Amino acid sequence: MVKCKWCNKEHTNRIFCSRKCMGKWNSINLRGKNNPNYGNLATNEFRELVSKRTKEAMKGMNLSWKNTRLYKERLQKLQDGRDRYFKINGHPNKGKTIEEIYGDEKASKLRKRNRETTIEQLKSGNMPVKQTSIEKKFKEILLKYGILFEEQKAFKLGISDFYLPEYNAFIFCDGDYWHNYPNGKSRDKKQIDYLKSEGFNAYRFWERDIKNDCERCVKSIQ
Repeated sequence: MVKCKWCNKEHTNRIFCSRKCMGKWNSINLRGKNNPNYGNLATNEFRELVSKRTKEAMKGMNLSWKNTRLYKERLQKLQDGRDRYFKINGHPNKGKTIEEIYGDEKASKLRKRNRETTIEQLKSGNMPVKQTSIEKKFKEILLKYGILFEEQKAFKLGISDFYLPEYNAFIFCDGDYWHNYPNGKSRDKKQIDYLKSEGFNAYRFWERDIKNDCERCVKSIQ
């Protein structure tokens, strides 16, 4: 039990027994910026105490702030507000590339940071990886020929679909759609040049080649 800072009434877990007492105390001690105690006493003490007790209670229940109902409700309200605004006014960045939004320099830094983050998540096993149909087909042929391999092998500039230690080779299975874009082609070339400069062999196979004759692709490596 503690005493209320205004009326000295005994109560539990608070600086003030009620909002009414807190308001009366604030009106005398905090009102007016000329007051030397303005903004430094009751309100801040009360907030710190509540915040501390809330965190302790959440910790005891193995909860985080983002898992609480209040946080989710506020997040949903923000999302609903954004959706309403964009529905009326349209999204300002719709149809724009990342370079057009942020500029070439910042876009390059963002792409680099996202790539590094993705690589680290894949290395640590925190990111689930879903195999494409051409990756599954290539894997079947590797198993058929008894070739040792590692899946989703990470290196400095990206992730390869397979790594063959016997041939010191990184293998990429490229879809015909996404890898035909200029940005995709430029990135793919940088990866190949980097791996060759580090002393590795590197192979890129198109989706159409894997689907038509996957065994031929594997034999070309051998």
